[in-house]
Amino acid sequence: MTCEKCGGHNLYTLDSREAWSGIGQKRRRECADCGARVTTYEVTKKEYDLILQSKKMLMQVRNMLERFEEGKNRGEDKAEYPI
Repeated sequence: MTCEKCGGHNLYTLDSREAWSGIGQKRRRECADCGARVTTYEVTKKEYDLILQSKKMLMQVRNMLERFEEGKNRGEDKAEYPI
């Protein structure tokens, strides 16, 4: 890992704990060269795929709600959307 501030490679972990209700690890790191601190999140491939799938589902619901609101604003009484 490289420090974004000074480019050094001497980062060490200050704190490590579960993130997102048990999905992944949250780590607080510090650069030994300049003292800059960063937070990193680490997940497995399986956990990453689950996060992406959830994000896609939320975007679909958001788009469906936006289309419904547009229909209401045009005066349409009934709108049908596949789920």
